[in-house]
Amino acid sequence: CLNMMTKDKPIINFNWKFGDDESETLTLDEKEVPEGFADSEFDLFIVPDGKDPVIHLTKGNGIALSDNNIKITCTRDRLANTKWKTASWALKITNTSNWRDTLCGGKITRYSYYPAERVEE
Repeated sequence: CLNMMTKDKPIINFNWKFGDDESETLTLDEKEVPEGFADSEFDLFIVPDGKDPVIHLTKGNGIALSDNNIKITCTRDRLANTKWKTASWALKITNTSNWRDTLCGGKITRYSYYPAERVEE
């Protein structure tokens, strides 16, 4: 279980492959699931280290809730034509009273299927 509601925000790092759909599931400690969790809005921002655009996932569009689980899915079409190798990410929650907080965040490292970078002629 991941205790995500403490003062110290968890740092979670992901490793993703270039060209794949990527999914991660975060689990909140059942005792610390905030009231109105299912009715809250969720925003996940992926900010590449470079010039590629920010990727924004929302509930129903990349974020799904089930009990105390938050499933994040970033499909390959959202990552198409991007070249970033590392990015920062943050998951934010806004409840029905407009209270907003960052639940957690970290880094994403993308790697190739190939052991060395490809050289185009």
